[in-house]
Amino acid sequence: MNTLKQTIEKFYEEDNHEGIIDFIDTIIITTENKPYLYSELGRAYNNLGNNSDNETDAHNFFLKALKLLLETSEIEGNNNANTQYRMAYSYWRLAKFDNNYLADAWKTVSHSLSLKPNHQSAIYVKENVWSEIVDGQLLKHYPLLGLSPQIIELPFDDYNQKYQEIFEPYKKSVSTNEYEEVEYPEEVKHQAECFKAMHVQLPNPNLIYVTLNINEKLMPIERGDLYEDPLNNFLMENNFGETTGGGTAQQQNGEIESIDVELDLYVSQNSTIADLKKSHGKMLTALIDKINSLGIPKGSKFILDVEDFIEVGTKEGIGVYFSFDGLEKGTIDFNEVFKDLKKITQDNPEVARYCETQDFLALYFYGDSFEIMKKNVVSYLTEKYPILKYKTIQIA
Repeated sequence: MNTLKQTIEKFYEEDNHEGIIDFIDTIIITTENKPYLYSELGRAYNNLGNNSDNETDAHNFFLKALKLLLETSEIEGNNNANTQYRMAYSYWRLAKFDNNYLADAWKTVSHSLSLKPNHQSAIYVKENVWSEIVDGQLLKHYPLLGLSPQIIELPFDDYNQKYQEIFEPYKKSVSTNEYEEVEYPEEVKHQAECFKAMHVQLPNPNLIYVTLNINEKLMPIERGDLYEDPLNNFLMENNFGETTGGGTAQQQNGEIESIDVELDLYVSQNSTIADLKKSHGKMLTALIDKINSLGIPKGSKFILDVEDFIEVGTKEGIGVYFSFDGLEKGTIDFNEVFKDLKKITQDNPEVARYCETQDFLALYFYGDSFEIMKKNVVSYLTEKYPILKYKTIQIA
């Protein structure tokens, strides 16, 4: 059996799911190996369904997987977490064609997690099934999630107050700072998700629109992860407002100039920008502190109005511009250069900032001191890559 498993896993590593099906077809099915082989066939058909660009073929693959896994589950007495997860996966993917399958997906994946609570793949499926039911407002499935099938409309301020009340007891138990960022336990997060699923917030007539202009050469996806999402969580948890989107400004040569995050701030009725500074100064101070805590580069602006802004930012930035002039292609592995410069500048290793044209490659890094970063970058490049032509520019 071990050799059998090793052979099948090798097929998976090669993403050869047809090979698994063909291989199992050559094996004599016995009472002993049937549950394992049928489960692996179900897994293979699920993967074929995922990989198929043809909806009819995908639908048939998921149906084949489900049939095999249902038989496997019956043989196992419904007590194998992996089989239950794979069944739930089939149901979930079939829900694309008929959302009634979401109910079976929820029941099955919940059973899988009752057998193996830390099954990460099952957790992923459960989160997605939840989202599809709630985002689609499939009220017929709400009772399965422990939710009332009746959506309640709440006035804007009432909605915010009730949502904030979900977090307050836990926050007060762990922190005395009203605006300190807190990592909430899963049960609190779940309670908040349930609230949002069952309530609709009526429009707010009292909003002020502001923009955070960030002096950083950052791509849109990273903008969301680094700035939009943390700011939105902070605003929502403190009943200050929410982020509503963002934008990117580019130079003519293709380089990113800066990025924007747009915010709606909740204020008193008929308030102006001047009122925001006076009546909501506490909120403004907390928001600026939060912005600076995210490590935003210097030269950024919290824009209240056309000529009214607050300077924000704590980090300095360096751009390293490499010329391709006279450099034979493939001579330098710039991926290695980039990794090394990340370490040297102590920049965030999870974020890649660069711009490549026919004439140059620009790499961007942010840290506490431009001068220190420049000194270390020049020292490294001079010693390891003396043939490179480059220049360094302070970008923040």
